[in-house]
Amino acid sequence: MFTVDTVLESLQKFDIDEDTLRQWEGELGLNIPTDEFGRRQYSPHHINLFKNIRKNLALGRTLQEIREIVSLPPENASRPAPISRVTRPYAQMPARSARGAQAMSSERSTQVVQMLDRLMAEKDSLQGKLVETEKLNSHLYNANSMFHRKVKELSGMIGSLKEQLDENRHFKLLDEKSRLHAQLIESEKNAHLMQRDLERVQQDLAVARTQTQETEAILNTRVEELKQQLEAATRRFDPKRFCGDWEEQASLMQVDYDNFGINVEPSRNRVFRLSEAPELTFGNTAVITTQYEYEANPLWKRVETIALCYVEDARLEGILTAEYMIDGVPVAKASYRVQCARVRTPRI
Repeated sequence: MFTVDTVLESLQKFDIDEDTLRQWEGELGLNIPTDEFGRRQYSPHHINLFKNIRKNLALGRTLQEIREIVSLPPENASRPAPISRVTRPYAQMPARSARGAQAMSSERSTQVVQMLDRLMAEKDSLQGKLVETEKLNSHLYNANSMFHRKVKELSGMIGSLKEQLDENRHFKLLDEKSRLHAQLIESEKNAHLMQRDLERVQQDLAVARTQTQETEAILNTRVEELKQQLEAATRRFDPKRFCGDWEEQASLMQVDYDNFGINVEPSRNRVFRLSEAPELTFGNTAVITTQYEYEANPLWKRVETIALCYVEDARLEGILTAEYMIDGVPVAKASYRVQCARVRTPRI
C-alpha cells in the first residue's frame, strides 16, 4: 500500500498534484481505503488508473467517458485486479515472409551444392573402377607374355636335348618329352582359359568405358544445369525495381493488442511513391519503416513497418505492421496483408 506522498512522487512526470487526485476520486466515485489514522492507502492499481486517466484526458476524453472504458479498483483494494485478456481468432500469419524467402533460397542453394558433390563422388568412384580394370588387363597381358616365353624356352630346351641325347637315353627322352608335352598341353589349356578370361575382362572394360563415357556426359550436362540453376538462384536482385508509384490495398489480418480501444481500420487503399531504392533489402524483399505524427495531438505517433516481396514487375506482396504509441508507450498494434500494383500513369 502507498501513501499520498508516494503516489504523487510516482506520478510526478505526469504533472498530477493532490488536488487533481481529489477531483478524480470525487468525480469517478473512488472509495480510497484508509488506515487507523485516517490516512489514505493506495494500491498499485490506483497508480496505473491515474496514469491511464491522464493519457485519456490528453486524448480529449472526458472523465465520464474514461469511467466507461477503464477498470476501476474495487473498494478496499490492496492489489491490482487481474487484467483479463481477450484472445480474438484472426487469420494466421502467411507462411511466406522475408526470412522465409531468404531461408528457402539458402536451403535450395545448399541442396544444389550437396547434389553436385554427390554426383562428383559417383564420377570419382567410376574413374577408380576404370583404373583398377586397366591394372588387371595389364597383369593378364604380362602373364600371357610370360607363358608364351616359357613355352618357347621349353621347346628350345627339348630341341637341344634331342641333339645331345644318344640312343641309350632315347626312351627316357621320349618319356620326358611325353611329360613335357603333357605339361605343354596343360599350359596351353591354362593359357586358353586365361585368354578367355582376358577377353571377358576386355569386354567388361569396353562396357565400363562406354558406361563411363555416357555417365560422364550425363554428369557434365547435369553439372552445367546445376551451375545455371545456382547462378540463377544466387543472382543479385536490383533493389531499384521497387522504385515507382504503387497502389496499395491492405486488409486487416489481426489486432495484436489494443489497450485503449483504438478504432483500427479494417482495410485501407492508398497510392504511394518510392523515389529511391530501399536501404534494407534481403534478396527480392525490402523492409521499409515510416513514422507518422499527429498535428492535433503531438503525444500520438504511429510507426508503420512494411515487408514487401517483389513478385513481378507490376505486383508486390507483403505484410504491414502498424503500431500506435502515446508519449512513447505502445498502446495498440495491428497487422495487415498488403498487395501493391504498379501505377503506370502517376496520379495527380
